[in-house]
Amino acid sequence: MLVREEVTPRLTTHARERCAEMGITTKVAKAIYQARDLDRPSTKPGSDCRMATCSRLPEYAVVYFISEEDGVPVIASVVFKTYEVYERDGETFRPV
Repeated sequence: MLVREEVTPRLTTHARERCAEMGITTKVAKAIYQARDLDRPSTKPGSDCRMATCSRLPEYAVVYFISEEDGVPVIASVVFKTYEVYERDGETFRPV
Protein backbone atom coordinates (compact mmCIF):
# COMPACT_ATOMS: atom_id res chain seq x y z
CA MET A 1 0.00 0.00 0.00
CA LEU A 2 1.43 3.36 -1.02
CA VAL A 3 1.09 5.97 1.73
CA ARG A 4 0.31 9.43 0.42
CA GLU A 5 2.32 11.52 2.91
CA GLU A 6 1.41 14.83 1.26
CA VAL A 7 -2.27 14.25 2.02
CA THR A 8 -3.76 15.60 5.24
CA PRO A 9 -5.06 12.71 7.34
CA ARG A 10 -8.79 12.21 7.82
CA LEU A 11 -10.34 11.65 11.24
CA THR A 12 -13.01 9.15 12.18
CA THR A 13 -16.06 10.33 14.10
CA HIS A 14 -14.57 8.69 17.19
CA ALA A 15 -11.31 10.65 16.80
CA ARG A 16 -13.26 13.91 16.44
CA GLU A 17 -15.23 13.09 19.59
CA ARG A 18 -12.02 12.32 21.48
CA CYS A 19 -10.53 15.67 20.40
CA ALA A 20 -13.60 17.46 21.72
CA GLU A 21 -13.51 15.52 25.01
CA MET A 22 -9.81 16.28 25.44
CA GLY A 23 -10.25 19.98 24.67
CA ILE A 24 -8.06 20.02 21.55
CA THR A 25 -8.82 20.81 17.95
CA THR A 26 -8.70 18.28 15.15
CA LYS A 27 -5.77 20.32 13.80
CA VAL A 28 -3.74 19.19 16.83
CA ALA A 29 -4.41 15.53 16.00
CA LYS A 30 -3.47 16.09 12.37
CA ALA A 31 -0.31 17.95 13.41
CA ILE A 32 0.78 15.02 15.59
CA TYR A 33 0.53 12.70 12.59
CA GLN A 34 2.22 15.12 10.19
CA ALA A 35 5.14 15.94 12.52
CA ARG A 36 5.43 12.49 14.08
CA ASP A 37 8.85 11.53 15.31
CA LEU A 38 7.86 8.20 16.81
CA ASP A 39 5.68 5.80 14.87
CA ARG A 40 5.12 2.21 15.94
CA PRO A 41 2.81 -0.65 15.01
CA SER A 42 -0.01 -1.86 17.21
CA THR A 43 0.81 -4.69 19.58
CA LYS A 44 -2.62 -6.19 18.90
CA PRO A 45 -2.23 -9.23 16.59
CA GLY A 46 -3.82 -8.69 13.19
CA SER A 47 -4.26 -4.94 13.64
CA ASP A 48 -3.15 -2.60 10.88
CA CYS A 49 -3.21 0.38 13.25
CA ARG A 50 -0.15 2.34 14.28
CA MET A 51 0.50 4.85 17.06
CA ALA A 52 2.29 8.11 16.40
CA THR A 53 3.66 10.75 18.76
CA CYS A 54 5.28 14.11 18.23
CA SER A 55 7.77 15.73 20.61
CA ARG A 56 6.29 19.17 19.84
CA LEU A 57 2.93 18.00 21.26
CA PRO A 58 4.05 15.61 24.02
CA GLU A 59 0.74 15.27 25.86
CA TYR A 60 -1.07 13.30 23.14
CA ALA A 61 -0.70 10.44 20.68
CA VAL A 62 -2.79 9.38 17.70
CA VAL A 63 -3.83 5.92 16.59
CA TYR A 64 -4.11 5.69 12.83
CA PHE A 65 -4.30 3.35 9.86
CA ILE A 66 -3.83 3.75 6.14
CA SER A 67 -7.04 3.53 4.10
CA GLU A 68 -6.94 0.54 1.77
CA GLU A 69 -9.22 2.40 -0.65
CA ASP A 70 -7.06 5.43 -1.36
CA GLY A 71 -3.89 5.24 0.76
CA VAL A 72 -4.85 8.23 2.88
CA PRO A 73 -3.99 8.07 6.60
CA VAL A 74 -7.04 7.93 8.87
CA ILE A 75 -6.76 8.92 12.52
CA ALA A 76 -8.93 6.46 14.43
CA SER A 77 -8.42 7.82 17.95
CA VAL A 78 -6.52 10.31 20.07
CA VAL A 79 -5.12 9.26 23.44
CA PHE A 80 -3.14 10.79 26.26
CA LYS A 81 0.55 9.98 25.91
CA THR A 82 1.37 8.24 29.17
CA TYR A 83 2.69 4.89 30.30
CA GLU A 84 0.08 4.77 33.07
CA VAL A 85 -3.21 2.94 32.80
CA TYR A 86 -5.82 5.67 33.12
CA GLU A 87 -9.46 6.65 33.03
CA ARG A 88 -10.39 9.64 30.92
CA ASP A 89 -11.63 12.68 32.80
CA GLY A 90 -12.51 15.25 30.16
CA GLU A 91 -9.42 17.26 29.28
CA THR A 92 -7.25 15.18 31.62
CA PHE A 93 -7.00 11.67 33.03
CA ARG A 94 -6.80 9.80 36.34
CA PRO A 95 -4.30 6.97 36.78
CA VAL A 96 -5.93 3.72 37.90
